[in-house]
Amino acid sequence: MRPKVTRKSVVGLFCGGAFHDVAFTRVDGCKVVRLYDWELRMRKVARSFFPEEGVVRDMDIRAENVGVLEADIGSAVPADGWLHLNAGLPCQDGSKANRRPHPARLREHVATFFIVVQRMREKYRKVTWFAENVVCAEFVDTMKVLFPEAEFAVVNHASFSAEKRKRAYFATHQFDLTALERLKGGCTVAEFFDIDQDRGPYAMRSGSSGCKSNCEWHSVEKHAPALTSNGLLMRNERTGREWRVPSDKMAKLRSLAVLPTSFTKDVTARRSAVARAVDGKVSQEIARQLSAMR
Repeated sequence: MRPKVTRKSVVGLFCGGAFHDVAFTRVDGCKVVRLYDWELRMRKVARSFFPEEGVVRDMDIRAENVGVLEADIGSAVPADGWLHLNAGLPCQDGSKANRRPHPARLREHVATFFIVVQRMREKYRKVTWFAENVVCAEFVDTMKVLFPEAEFAVVNHASFSAEKRKRAYFATHQFDLTALERLKGGCTVAEFFDIDQDRGPYAMRSGSSGCKSNCEWHSVEKHAPALTSNGLLMRNERTGREWRVPSDKMAKLRSLAVLPTSFTKDVTARRSAVARAVDGKVSQEIARQLSAMR
């Protein structure tokens, strides 16, 4: 007989399009009960994955809202239950994809997350948590100060997906984050899309909204650049023709869950949700480990 799996209630904070939460619905013993985000477009994408009434909620997670957040989580998770907090903290690092850095705001988000974890530990029988962001001091240094006992890993996604981007991950000690460093399966964009270079050559770049003269093009024989909300832009160097990779293919490129069919597709929102998401293989590994916990 298989041992009984303890049920874990999963709550997603700063959930974006819920790509990094849907993996928890596909393993034994985990149920996603709440997803929070302040952006309407992201909540629409999240609801395509979680259409049940009341799962996806509007909330700007700040310190002054912690009481409301705590009460709402309390209405969904039994007081003696197991709570897992899954946080995709907003990226505000001042990278090429984000030219308006807000380091103080990112530190505020991390500090608020710390307060939420503290409150939840006082209330629930067991609390686990997982948080991710790109590698930037405002995230990494603050997390190290607030969670000195946490497991910590920096992973280059180019090692197991077609995107070249580093992210930092923090989690309670129950998780083995070294497993993320062992994820494999990377490929070039040319291999992924089966591109025939004899008809090109082809190049690619992130589809940023900046001036094209300032954009750097890459060979499709390399890993994809960091994806932005505008998607992945492809170009035939011989003909000059340009086109964007559709959002569904972007999701597949990241090993993410398939985007549900939508009758009112918001292409920008879907691209943005894909760009912000934790890589699918990371989500799957964390969900697998959580499911196995006793």
